[in-house]
Amino acid sequence: VVVAIPPYGELRDGVYVASGAEWDGASVARGCALGPRCLVAEGATVEGFSALGEGCRVEPGARVSSSVLLPGVTVGRNAVVEGSLIDRDCNIGEECHVRHAVLGAGTNLTPYSSIGEGIR
Repeated sequence: VVVAIPPYGELRDGVYVASGAEWDGASVARGCALGPRCLVAEGATVEGFSALGEGCRVEPGARVSSSVLLPGVTVGRNAVVEGSLIDRDCNIGEECHVRHAVLGAGTNLTPYSSIGEGIR
């Protein structure tokens, strides 16, 4: 999977940050990329060389690890996304667990849903 990240932006503490991306109070690991106008809320975590496309939102307590989120994806409070490809405009509800999955464009996971490998 190749994610085009616009050539404008900067490296900040080893994180690629495009124009308008914010992550105050969040944990974003070195090697991750935040596209334009991404918001990673306080208490959220992005790690494992994850890439977030334009306008993605990661809400408080959520964790995105080793995943690619295309533009317009929202990851709800305390949700976990691991090793997954999430197509554009998906909504992952609060407390959801997504592991080693591919979600098509516009998918809406209701709160407390689980999908993917090894999830019970």
